[in-house]
Amino acid sequence: MFERRIKNLFLLSDGKKISFFYALSKGLKNALRLAESPNGLFFKPTAKKPDFGKEKIEKCSNHKLFKVGKQYLLTYEKAGKTYGSSSLNLVKWESLGQLSGLKDCGAIVPDYLYDEDRVMYTGGKSVKIAYSVDLKKWRAEKFDLLKVRKGKFDSDWIMPAAAFIRDEGIILVYYALHGKKNFSIGMALFNKDNPEELLWRSDQAAYAHAKGEKVTPISVIEFQKGLIFYFENGDGNLLSASLPPFGWWADKIPAKDRLRVKKHEKNPILGPRPGNRWDSFGVFNPTVFMHEDKIYILYRAIGDDNISVVGLATSRDGITIDEQSDTPIYVPREGFEGGNLSFNESEVPVFGSGGGWGGCEDPKIVKIGNRVYITYVAFNGWAEPNIAISSISLKNFLSKKWSAWTKPVLITNADIKTKNPIAIKQNLADRPGSKTAGDKNPAILPEKINGKYVIFHRLWPNIVFDYVDSLNFDGKTFLRGQHIIPVRPGMWDSKKIGIGGSPLRIKEGWLLIYNGVDKRDAGKYKIGAMILDAKNPAKILYRCRQPILEPEEAYENHGHKYGVVFAGGSAIKDGKLFVYYGGSDKYSCVATADLNDFIKKLKSDETPKLKEVKVIES
Repeated sequence: MFERRIKNLFLLSDGKKISFFYALSKGLKNALRLAESPNGLFFKPTAKKPDFGKEKIEKCSNHKLFKVGKQYLLTYEKAGKTYGSSSLNLVKWESLGQLSGLKDCGAIVPDYLYDEDRVMYTGGKSVKIAYSVDLKKWRAEKFDLLKVRKGKFDSDWIMPAAAFIRDEGIILVYYALHGKKNFSIGMALFNKDNPEELLWRSDQAAYAHAKGEKVTPISVIEFQKGLIFYFENGDGNLLSASLPPFGWWADKIPAKDRLRVKKHEKNPILGPRPGNRWDSFGVFNPTVFMHEDKIYILYRAIGDDNISVVGLATSRDGITIDEQSDTPIYVPREGFEGGNLSFNESEVPVFGSGGGWGGCEDPKIVKIGNRVYITYVAFNGWAEPNIAISSISLKNFLSKKWSAWTKPVLITNADIKTKNPIAIKQNLADRPGSKTAGDKNPAILPEKINGKYVIFHRLWPNIVFDYVDSLNFDGKTFLRGQHIIPVRPGMWDSKKIGIGGSPLRIKEGWLLIYNGVDKRDAGKYKIGAMILDAKNPAKILYRCRQPILEPEEAYENHGHKYGVVFAGGSAIKDGKLFVYYGGSDKYSCVATADLNDFIKKLKSDETPKLKEVKVIES
């Protein structure tokens, strides 16, 4: 049985339990109630009834509760002014009256003194700071510590919600608005030795509320080193969203705690071979599959003719190259991919794609049963890129009978656009031109779902995928982009994204490595990760808030294109995740991570989700 509340007031944590204050029917003499919870989701009412004397706390607004020394301090607003009450036990409260020098309730830094003063951060159009010796009279400074930022999640309004002390400094959590309906939560870090000195500020929202439902913020608490945000929806229900430790400021946490893959010291593991005409210019964007504990690395190669072909290397340990092909294992054969064509300096194609003039670009490989399938960007220089598919038996592949590849068939048509309304809207709004994006980044799921194959691809700017009955295409039936994995506005993958090879099966679902570009940093490709539901890939279970790999090394910046790390395939070997990627459109590289540790951190790095809070009568 659930107890009906007429108003959710405020919450506080002592590290072991969470206390929740709320009000019941107005007809009761003492309408205030106190409930406690060990996890923040299920609360049990206590026998304690908070007593604020003559103060009608339930009729006030903007409540904020803090532990300051041995006492609790509650601040709140009524009639446009700020008031306070104090307590030693959360039950019996004594009014402090109006708190002078304050325009609104800010966030007091708990258990912290600066030159014998208590510190409060206040806000509105900017965040300011105020000091007090006795918690009643406050000296508010006029200068700005944080201002609203045009074009970001906190562009219109910011209001401090809570502050916490950690080893790194003072963490300030603040509510933010972008427009009238885009409600978010941001973070800032201030110096403990000087609370006016800003050390860091989140570029992205720690939490962004989904549009459509109105929510009112109630409290932000620290619990077991993580954070819990509490909101009230339009029906008066209390909702919560949890943020695990270190899930929201990856650039400030210790390196050992970040969600990252580690670039191998032997990078790049493959590079151009000047003596070979077909891969003298670039050996990059590798894709992989495993067979009998050996990793087969297929890579995009560009040589003297500037036409993309596919080469092969193998590795037993995933790092050291044991063997590399002397000739391409796959070449363009059809007109739609530049087969039997050549270009010269006086005959520059209409379009350029990924550094070449045509051919078979950015292959993605997958082994399904006893057959190996290759999908790639087919480009002839004169039309928009499309996706083609071919296959070969595993036996012929291992025997290097490259003539056994089936005739390539187009599986997309750039003139046929997706029927997905979200993708259509984004495509029209963000696509850089009518003849430059095409259809790219294909990859096949290595297992069927509900009897159907799943093929991922990129229709600008999103990852999309289709269910198909067969991988034997007829050249007349094309993928349409039935389901969408979207870009994320305001985040590192806001401009465009594309799948980085066939997803890997893990116990949580499908681990998908992907490439992304930020509108605010459009010159760089970065790599991220997400986990999709095992039976419904349209359902994203976890998705990284920050990139897992960025272009920082010389081989990722000083090749043929500055600032590019581009994932093409991944593998799991001996409990380790291997991510293979191209560096600056010239080299092939690899990065690794302990799989269990990587998955654990990815799951804790996810954007928090709202859950309804229950108050249960005994």
